[in-house]
Amino acid sequence: ALVTYGGTETDPDLTLFVATNDGFLHALDASDDDGVEQFAFIPQELLPNLPTLAGNTGSHPYGLDGDITTWVKESNDTDHTIEATDGDHVYVYVGMRRGGNNYYALDVTDRTAPALKWVIKGGPGGTTGFEELGQSWSKPTLTSIKYGASSKKVLVFGGGYDTAQDANPLDTNDSIGRAIFVVDADTGDRLWWAGPTGSGADFELDTLTNSIPSNVRLIDSNFDGYGDRLYVGDMRGQLFRFDFAATASGMSGTGVRLANLGGTTEADNRRFFYPPDTVLVQNQGSYIALNIGSGYRAHPLNPIDVNGTALPRVNDRFYSLRDPYVVSALPNDYTPLVEGNLFDATSSLVTSTTDITSLSNSSGWYLTLGNGNGEKVLSSSVTINGEILFTTYTPPASVARTDCAPPPGVGRLYRVSLFNAAPVNGAAGGAGGGILPPPTTDDRSSILERPGIPSGVEILRKINGDGSVSAGHILDT
Repeated sequence: ALVTYGGTETDPDLTLFVATNDGFLHALDASDDDGVEQFAFIPQELLPNLPTLAGNTGSHPYGLDGDITTWVKESNDTDHTIEATDGDHVYVYVGMRRGGNNYYALDVTDRTAPALKWVIKGGPGGTTGFEELGQSWSKPTLTSIKYGASSKKVLVFGGGYDTAQDANPLDTNDSIGRAIFVVDADTGDRLWWAGPTGSGADFELDTLTNSIPSNVRLIDSNFDGYGDRLYVGDMRGQLFRFDFAATASGMSGTGVRLANLGGTTEADNRRFFYPPDTVLVQNQGSYIALNIGSGYRAHPLNPIDVNGTALPRVNDRFYSLRDPYVVSALPNDYTPLVEGNLFDATSSLVTSTTDITSLSNSSGWYLTLGNGNGEKVLSSSVTINGEILFTTYTPPASVARTDCAPPPGVGRLYRVSLFNAAPVNGAAGGAGGGILPPPTTDDRSSILERPGIPSGVEILRKINGDGSVSAGHILDT
């Protein structure tokens, strides 16, 4: 995470915050070419890892393996400088991911005197109220919500990862991580949480059966400037919607299972490690499109493990679902979507009258990936100008390991229409010149030159001198 503390347009004062597997959060001077370390912080819980790291023996220990969230507050909009005397502050939040169940908040307003602000310790025996928090994979999402008669800055995150998922369980409930948490970004106090039936949560939902390592996707459904809804998936291929509202003294929340897209067989054992991309659509009625792909992030080589042993193959999918309740709450008799409610666009370009009618009568569409070769989605998608962009990873057919080099596999970039999954012109590239042949389903994606697991897609918008915005440039790094 990069934070601008001041300086000028040509000479900014920048600090780069980096979390590492040896357990340190590093603050590096990014204003010049030297990258001098300004400070480093290691949680006391990770100090026992240091002898193992120093001796370079044993299995790889994980430290601060999570993503970083920052809260930068600048009270004076004219000086563009972080100064505590003006009421400014910079707070940094980081989870442990594979390193453990905790979240840490640091006050780094003064980089010469950083301070530990608060700690949330998850799991039994941890911080009271966070016993359901598993490994802290979910990146905290910073937002403002209506709270009582005013508002409050909060962090929202999923319940975390249950390591029982490492064993590739089938049709099995998890025992931890089945939650959504909303905490005060300033104090770390829990303000509200959702959990399974019998958990004592502020809102209990019987379908919260499995862990949620994913980040959450927060939206402002009524455009009043406050986050009031989130969408998130879990380790059973389920997709949930939660809605928030202010009460006289705080907040309340309700939730529902929006879709059930997993199954009871090995081929249908789909998991959502990343949040859906949400798009407000006004096309034959208004709805929120939820674009999300499944993939076994904990075992990217599935269906082949590192020893070459065949593992069960999962038919992972990419989905575009429609939530027609844009502002209103879901009805009490809402029935979760299943694949039977969706149009299977895998082998169709949706050009026939039959397919067009079928799609229009569906609650979205899906693509089956890879024809059983293990292709999976390991990042979130991005939608721009009615075009969905996402990357996939296909592991090698076999794994011959003679050294520490990972097997590369194949990365792909998909470019498909939000409305019907049709390929976007130019998706597969071409030599140029002449009349292009009619598109086929193969034109939905192109192989990336760089092997291995690709990152998600980022959109770069160029601001012109007159203040206008150029068309987005696709970065498929």
